[in-house]
Amino acid sequence: MQKQLQQNSLKQVAKRGGSIAGNARKEIEQEIGQSVITSKNAIDLGKLISDVSKATEDDDNKK
Repeated sequence: MQKQLQQNSLKQVAKRGGSIAGNARKEIEQEIGQSVITSKNAIDLGKLISDVSKATEDDDNKK
């Protein structure tokens, strides 16, 4: 039960952080008049997310 609460809390924090980051990106794009997302950094971001997700999964399996 405690682990479930912790996971829900972490999901809420991650969702809030993603929302804040998205808002910051949109604000910057509006100020500079162009997108900050390129095909190259989108691919790099996708790989980073995949790597972090796998590492988190590995850590969970060790517990």
